[in-house]
This record gives sequence, structure tokens and C-alpha cells, in this order.
Amino acid sequence: MAASDSETALVPIKVRDEVIGVIDAHKPQGTGRWTVDEIDMLETLTDQLGAALDGARLYQETQRRASRERLIGEVTARVRETLDVDAVLQTAIREVGEALGLAEVEVRMAPGSHTIRVR
Repeated sequence: MAASDSETALVPIKVRDEVIGVIDAHKPQGTGRWTVDEIDMLETLTDQLGAALDGARLYQETQRRASRERLIGEVTARVRETLDVDAVLQTAIREVGEALGLAEVEVRMAPGSHTIRVR
């Protein structure tokens, strides 16, 4: 519901039943109080704004997830290009390092085996 006086109406902006902001609407002085129809219109528009904001958030989240999945797919494809274990490990750690912006990545194999490091 909107709180109102003769010139101001406050309408909460909700996303998934959580208030994330408030529309603070002002009528020109001397035009009278907010009518029920005007407040209903503000509430409807604010509901639409909340839905649009939630849609934008979901879109951004989906884009981030798709980007991450694409990167994982690219790394996996490069790793699978060879059957040599050392080459697979070197490719994997090089790709992980590049993908995450790491200066150095190290893989330590089981005891008695060797360590592979890429800088």
C-alpha cells in the first residue's frame, strides 16, 4: 500500500516480496490529494518495475552462468586434445591459470609421483 499526504505518495518497490526501494512520487502543489486510482496506478507501475528488475537480475545471472559454462567447455576441450597424461595436466593447469588470471598453478600428483607447475 502507498502512504500519501496531499502532495507525496510513497510506494514500495518489491522483488520477490522483498522491499528493495521506494517510489517517492510528488504531485504539483495545489492539485489536491492523491486519488485511489492514481495510487493504484503507481502501485501497478511499481509492481511492473519490480518484475522488470527481477527479470534483469535473472538475465545477468544466466549470462554469468553461460559464460562460466562456456569457459569450462573450452578448457575441457583443450584438455581432451591429447592422451598423454603429462600433456593433459600441463594443458589443464595452463588453461585454469589463464581462465582465472593466476600467475602460477601447481599440480602435485600422488606420493612418489611428480609435480607439474606452469607459470
